[in-house]
Amino acid sequence: MKQKSFPKPKDISNILTPYENKWVALSVDGKKVNASAKTLEQLEKKLAKANDKNSIYTKVLPFDQVFVP
Repeated sequence: MKQKSFPKPKDISNILTPYENKWVALSVDGKKVNASAKTLEQLEKKLAKANDKNSIYTKVLPFDQVFVP
């Protein structure tokens, strides 16, 4: 049985460094940060003003912590 191959994950740590412990909205291709805010609600308001409906939201965790789901 042939195994399904997945694309290699992108390393976006270089663009997220300035956004530690903030919410960010990434472009669909993951190459840039469209907006950032301290809270998710603030981020949603910024994106609504900019009429941005395609961004991908994520929380940039503190770099000195580890998250294991």
